[in-house]
Amino acid sequence: MNPDKDQFQVKPPKTYKEQVEIYKNRNLQIEDPEKAEEVLKRINYYRLSGYGLTLKDPIYKNQYKEGLSFEKMLSLYEFDRKLRSLLLQKLEIIEIMFRTHFSYEIAHKCGPLGHRDKENFSVEEYHKESMEELDKLVQKSRKGELFIQHHFSKYGGQIPIWAVIEITSFGFLSKLYKNLALALRKHIASTYYGVPHIYIESWMQSF
Repeated sequence: MNPDKDQFQVKPPKTYKEQVEIYKNRNLQIEDPEKAEEVLKRINYYRLSGYGLTLKDPIYKNQYKEGLSFEKMLSLYEFDRKLRSLLLQKLEIIEIMFRTHFSYEIAHKCGPLGHRDKENFSVEEYHKESMEELDKLVQKSRKGELFIQHHFSKYGGQIPIWAVIEITSFGFLSKLYKNLALALRKHIASTYYGVPHIYIESWMQSF
């Protein structure tokens, strides 16, 4: 039985000034409160606070470690933001390249519709779930993607791997690769990247 939501009280919203005071009360040093307020007008309090989780006192968990400052927490946020920006510039290149290698090898070793054959994958249940997700993506893309419409009108909806791969997310592609038959995973990893397949699985999941 679901509890009555009326018995719970939602926290009231805090002003920017009150948010600064929360930090101060939790032992975070703030030299310039007004500057801190300006920061919180740009960066949501909960987003920024996430970068302070590792700065918390291990004993008094609601307090920050002695001597730590708002500027330190902000510097962690800025480092992460800049790193994300640098990675995003390269991720598109990596993603397109991996899509190309994946679809090429599946098509040539397993056939144009090799991605739909459970025999080419390690765990049948995961493959079934992946294909159900893919079918939903196809139906959703059928309204807006001309190449999907083309494959329905000319080929009865039989969409080869090199085409259908373009409507999937990087996350979907990563999971599909991880469930490939071991021999296929090894082949792609060694042919294009010269490393064991477990590295590719880890890298693609992280990306």
